[in-house]
Amino acid sequence: NTGTGFADVPNAAPYSGVATNTLTITGATVTMNGYQYRCVVGSCGGDINSNAATLIISIPVSVTTQPASITVCQGAAASFTAGTTGSVISFQWQLSTDGGVTYNNMAGAITNTFTLATTMLAQNGYRFRVIVTGSCGPVNSNGAVLTVNPLPVFTLNNLPQTLCLSDQPVLLSASVGGGVWSGTGVSGGTFNPSVAGLGSKIVTYTVTNSGCSTSVSSSIQVNECSDRHVPLNKFPA
Repeated sequence: NTGTGFADVPNAAPYSGVATNTLTITGATVTMNGYQYRCVVGSCGGDINSNAATLIISIPVSVTTQPASITVCQGAAASFTAGTTGSVISFQWQLSTDGGVTYNNMAGAITNTFTLATTMLAQNGYRFRVIVTGSCGPVNSNGAVLTVNPLPVFTLNNLPQTLCLSDQPVLLSASVGGGVWSGTGVSGGTFNPSVAGLGSKIVTYTVTNSGCSTSVSSSIQVNECSDRHVPLNKFPA
């Protein structure tokens, strides 16, 4: 009770040596944190009390949730988090670029979560772990692997910039196959100006690889092309 009252320590577990100059506590528990102890020494002039000593119980730290490996697309963010218990004093994330053989501290990465705002292909295969330090010493988490998949790279193949409303459908193509074309007037891999209608129309080609997508768009202007119109009275017989 924070030193406002003392009682004799019983000569029973977890105590031993209660009638000697050394008191031993075996298997101290968290509930005993803050307990105070003093020694009463018999004297000719009466009992003498020692100063009180406080027992501080520190809970060893433990990583209860290991940081998980993650797969992202090039340029996306990636986060690693460790769940812990115990009397945590500090966190320090470390990076390994050699498959977990060696780790080095990362400056400023001192919380239970580490985030890369933008990932690069060069970081594929990097491993991340955190050192959790408590009163009873440090504990290392497992290493989590970062996998970075590349974004598809391609170009559109000479799409027309201008068409007439009366033109036939135009075949659309790109340097990489297997993608999906979309936009007004687009059906499958063709663009039909009569379906798209007049004006500037956007056609987009999207390629997805390993869950990572890239889209490239191009504008096609559909015009009336009135010079193609022939009045009925001038139409060849």
